Amino acid sequence: MKAEVSRIILFVDHIDRMSAFYGGVLGLDKLPGGDAGFVCFAAGGCEICLHILPEQYRSGGGEYQKREDTYVKFVFRSDDVERDRKYLIENGLRMNEIVRYGEIELCDGADPEGNIFQISSR
Repeated sequence: MKAEVSRIILFVDHIDRMSAFYGGVLGLDKLPGGDAGFVCFAAGGCEICLHILPEQYRSGGGEYQKREDTYVKFVFRSDDVERDRKYLIENGLRMNEIVRYGEIELCDGADPEGNIFQISSR
């Protein structure tokens, strides 16, 4: 078997708020189809799909704690990490400081529900 990633599903509490982040702030193109509880975005070589959690599993909302790390982290390519970090902060996101490894720059942040993502020049 040779597996390729085609879709990543992120289960969320608030689909409208998270769609506004992934589609609006990050600028991913919304794909046709889906419904009120499921929406997909084109994300380069795969899709990122948001799926609403069943009511009994939702955290209830409010301010989410920014995690320090997670089991899974989305990494988005950036041509200018410093510029994109500033843009994300201006859009209300919690972003760490930029880390540099030689020519590579990266910066972790938290989406509206506290999930860690990264912007990276790599």
